[in-house]
Amino acid sequence: MKKFFLSPDILYRKETFGAVVFNKRLRQYSIFDTMAYSLLSIINENKGIAVEDLPEYVEDELVPDVEKLLDEWLLCGILGNEFYSTTYLERPSVCDKICKDIISFPLEVAINPTFICNQKCLFCSNEALLNKNIKELTKDDAGEFASRLFNLGVFKTYFVGGEPFLFKPLKFFIESLLAYNFDIGITTNGNFDNKDDLLFYAENKVFLSFSVQSHIESIHNSLTKNSLSFQRAVDNIKFLTNKRLPVDISIVLSSENQNNIEQTIDFFCKLGVKSITLLYPFDIGGVKKHQNLLISKTEFFQLAEQLTEVAKLRNVTLKTLGRMRFFYDPKYGPKPIKHNELFKKYFGSPGCFLCKKAIVLHPNGDIYPCDFLMFEEKWKLGNIFDPTIVDSWENGVLIDSLRNMRRPELCSNCKYFQVCQGGCPATTYLATGKLSYPAADCPMLKEAL
Repeated sequence: MKKFFLSPDILYRKETFGAVVFNKRLRQYSIFDTMAYSLLSIINENKGIAVEDLPEYVEDELVPDVEKLLDEWLLCGILGNEFYSTTYLERPSVCDKICKDIISFPLEVAINPTFICNQKCLFCSNEALLNKNIKELTKDDAGEFASRLFNLGVFKTYFVGGEPFLFKPLKFFIESLLAYNFDIGITTNGNFDNKDDLLFYAENKVFLSFSVQSHIESIHNSLTKNSLSFQRAVDNIKFLTNKRLPVDISIVLSSENQNNIEQTIDFFCKLGVKSITLLYPFDIGGVKKHQNLLISKTEFFQLAEQLTEVAKLRNVTLKTLGRMRFFYDPKYGPKPIKHNELFKKYFGSPGCFLCKKAIVLHPNGDIYPCDFLMFEEKWKLGNIFDPTIVDSWENGVLIDSLRNMRRPELCSNCKYFQVCQGGCPATTYLATGKLSYPAADCPMLKEAL
């Protein structure tokens, strides 16, 4: 008997259009229509479905098409051939309360558990908030915090900061989130000695990304302003790769490391690293004081293209993050990437997910629209524990104004508009004090493309 089961790597949530589905293993989203959502729910509720049972749920003439769909889901990892007793695959949904063309609540939450840091990276975008005396959540909040995010339908959480490993209750929060089957990530500088917790996170499939800037110790330490930084980070990376546990490293490409970046990738590949993220040093935070670190976007794209070939030879996954990903992707090369119209409608444009797909939390649970607009309280949207936060998400005056900012003709007549939709207005605000389109770096991006 041919039978299909829901993969333990899948999370999904009902929406007005059907459902959003997230594959934790591939870290990819899909949009399902109402029929596909119903089928997914049936499989989950019945702990699997046999082809012979399909006539109970669909009309006879549709059975061949549904069976073909199930085979496709099997190939892409949504379904499996055996039963797993994984719970909390379906997230609660508040979409019945939502009448606008928005998803019912953000799918991802970036958590700044602390703004304390043991480094003073020259390129730090959060420099204005570092080491400020901001009230933090405590271990007693961990259970309620995880429950709250689950009941809001969130799929994905990632801890940033500050240095997350300096947040003493971190393990309590991770354990609470794991209990609800969240996809969890931690971005760390690796400058700590806590291998027990590090091993616990890695073995529980928490995505660990280490921020390293070079294979040359003096370059890394000069960029992070900490003489212990390099050795501790490398030691922690080796600790995990020696146990064959997955590790990601993130590198901010700058004038200080661009000339030896290929050797840096070789160095970490030899340590067993299989995933590398390239970041661009946006002209905010510490970079404003250290303009010499900036490289042009043309240089960034050229380096990314060059390093893609290196990564292929080393059998390593290489990617970029944020809006740079939508202008350069290793699969397609340095050119605009087309995205599904429904994806853009509900998740935001590829240039900016502002008030669509993700939110950012301060250490006390205050919500901000993105990591570029979390430095001033006027952009605060509420607090994650606020019982009316769903209503604020739908009807809040500030959030509505952010979602509905108009693009000028300069944008709508541009050949790249379908890709970037005007870019990131927050970068314009940080550069000019005015939240508007097009993005401040628009001319540079056009030149690079």
